[in-house]
Amino acid sequence: MLDLTKIEEGARILITLQGVANLRSTSELKRMLADATEDSGIRQVVLDMSGVEMLDSAVLGILLAHHQKLQRRGGELVLLSPSDEMTDLLVMTDLEQLIPVYASREMLPAAVA
Repeated sequence: MLDLTKIEEGARILITLQGVANLRSTSELKRMLADATEDSGIRQVVLDMSGVEMLDSAVLGILLAHHQKLQRRGGELVLLSPSDEMTDLLVMTDLEQLIPVYASREMLPAAVA
């Protein structure tokens, strides 16, 4: 099961994930990402991954697809506080080269244009 909370901060949306993120548990996440991708006022979607217990490769594909959609219109999807295991997965798949990763919320840029 994956629990989500969403906070809108101007042009930024912060989505906090808690639990297991796999293909079966991500329908609500996909809906939130689709809504953010379609909203031209959203420039940055931040996914707080600190509460994710497990993440499968299908979810990585979903994240990459939405990052690319946001990027095409001048936005971005970023990951916040991934676990060591998740960071290893991002490195193994080279996604850390495509999707920005921040260790803490304090490291996020203060303003999103």
